[in-house]
Amino acid sequence: MEVKGTMMYLTFETARHDTVKYEIDLSKGIDEKDFPTGYAEDDFYFKAGAYGQCSTQEKHPVWGPGCAGTGDFATDKKNGDYNSVTFSALKLNGK
Repeated sequence: MEVKGTMMYLTFETARHDTVKYEIDLSKGIDEKDFPTGYAEDDFYFKAGAYGQCSTQEKHPVWGPGCAGTGDFATDKKNGDYNSVTFSALKLNGK
């Protein structure tokens, strides 16, 4: 990941899949539900990690879609209902 000005550049690489690259202008909204200025007026930080977007809860239509899994990590890992990420290197460039 690299941020230059208002642009964020993301590259995902693995031996098992094709490389995927994204260029995102953080000063613009992505769609009509976003703020028109995106993150331009916000503080910004990035935390390296895996961000699983699924929850076993069904109470909320967006944040609780009732995905596969029990909510118990040991059980879910055994069944393959989890996500993980491994970083071989992280490089920080900044002011």
